[in-house]
Parts: sequence; C-alpha cells; structure tokens
Amino acid sequence: MAMDGGCQRASDSIDYSVGLSEMIALGERADAQRSLAIIHASSKAS
Repeated sequence: MAMDGGCQRASDSIDYSVGLSEMIALGERADAQRSLAIIHASSKAS
C-alpha cells in the first residue's frame, strides 16, 4: 500500500498528514460498524 507519505530515498521528505488512525486492537473483531482503521491519504488515488 502506498499513501504518498513514505520515502523512496533518504533525501525524500515525509508527509506526516498521511497514515492510519483509530486502528482496532489485536483480537478485536471488525464488522460493518467497526472498521480496521481510518486511512488518511494525500489523494483518492493513493
């Protein structure tokens, strides 16, 4: 998965606005009401 926040080279800057939040804990169940996580991407194509 690429969200355009990571680095390809050491000289690349990191986009701290992308990532995951509200991740469920190990052993918790995901279903239609509870997602695995919320994705914060820099674009819809990411």
